[in-house]
Amino acid sequence: MGTTLKGYYRPDELATNLNVSRKTIYSWIRQRRITAYRIGSLLRIPAEEYHRIMRSGMQSDRTHSP
Repeated sequence: MGTTLKGYYRPDELATNLNVSRKTIYSWIRQRRITAYRIGSLLRIPAEEYHRIMRSGMQSDRTHSP
């Protein structure tokens, strides 16, 4: 599991691991479907969110808002 900060994913890493676009990840963050945190100027998603998404099957829902 490649994370920049221990226990956190960058949006592009999460997108790659879930086989969705970065745009989808940012859309899910805006919709509050996944939790993300600002750490300084960096946006990070906790590893727990990745595991939750995998359990829920959310990655199969690739729709995003304009």
